[in-house]
Amino acid sequence: QFGQQPTSDKGLSQQPSQFPGQNPQGQFPGEGIKNEFPGQGQESQKSQFGDQSAQMQEQQFNYAKQGAKQFEQMVGQMKRFVSQTEKQLTKQGIGLPEELKNALAAAPDLIAKLKEAKTVDEAQDIMSSVQDVSQTLQDLGPKLGDYQRLSGMFKQADQQLKEMSKSLKRAVGFAKKRPEIADKAKETQGLYDVMAQSVTAAKELAKTDPDAAMDKIEEFFNNSEEFFSQTQLIEMLGNITRSLTQATSQIRQADTRLKAFARRKSV
Repeated sequence: QFGQQPTSDKGLSQQPSQFPGQNPQGQFPGEGIKNEFPGQGQESQKSQFGDQSAQMQEQQFNYAKQGAKQFEQMVGQMKRFVSQTEKQLTKQGIGLPEELKNALAAAPDLIAKLKEAKTVDEAQDIMSSVQDVSQTLQDLGPKLGDYQRLSGMFKQADQQLKEMSKSLKRAVGFAKKRPEIADKAKETQGLYDVMAQSVTAAKELAKTDPDAAMDKIEEFFNNSEEFFSQTQLIEMLGNITRSLTQATSQIRQADTRLKAFARRKSV
């Protein structure tokens, strides 16, 4: 599903996406291994933690080690997918969020520490950071498909700007002949300039902050409707004014003919 172009010029088609390391329930391998172990979580249970049997201690420890293996597999899959996707995005002038890069960079050290842990307490100290990294990957992983679609949205925006430029040119032409709508045409020109600048800003943002770029380009598409409404209004006002001018001219001509006819009749 990644790399799919938007079906309209007003944003992304909303489709569920999965990526390496995410199962059909929307969880990463190893997710569900919370930073709590059996016997932990309630104050009354904590007081009994030291009295648990050796068998329970061993079970808890094995539970943490299993989570380390699953976490390592998930991170490996995610790194391969991100590496492949990043190459495509770089060619399109789009970067990855720093938060995602930092999470993937922190993962190897956490995996190593989990493997080296000798006790449940040592593993417990690491699990909180593991959960943070897992959550970041879960939040940002599905967005990679959205980032791939940014390039297509930029192309659509460029095409839209061309159409807007033509529409604006017609509106300005009407305003030159009809001073009464000049202010409206000037206002529309200002809106066009702001929207053109927003596309340029979105492309620049995409290099370091694709989420912000996505918001910026969607704002452009939302504003485009207002722009075309204004240019259509200007053309309509221009046509009405022209029609009124023509009607006034015809009335004057008719009045002149009537006066001339009256003079001839009186002679």
